[in-house]
Amino acid sequence: MSESERIRNSIEGKFGQAKRRFSLNRVMAKLPHTSKTAIAITFLVMNLSTYLSRVFCAFLYLLFKKRPFFKLVITKSYNSTRVN
Repeated sequence: MSESERIRNSIEGKFGQAKRRFSLNRVMAKLPHTSKTAIAITFLVMNLSTYLSRVFCAFLYLLFKKRPFFKLVITKSYNSTRVN
């Protein structure tokens, strides 16, 4: 597979994702300028969605780094089931 085919494949994958998750296939604007604007807004929303998920993951990482909730639950349940 050549470099240009790989690039085209990734771009077509993004368009497929936009059609499935962000309803790009439902764009029915009458004027070409309106269609281009709707497509641009769809890709803006896709980028914002990716950015938001990264920020949320970083937030959860920092939250659970300071408060190891799952570690406490596992330790408490382990200590309560241990037989001396």
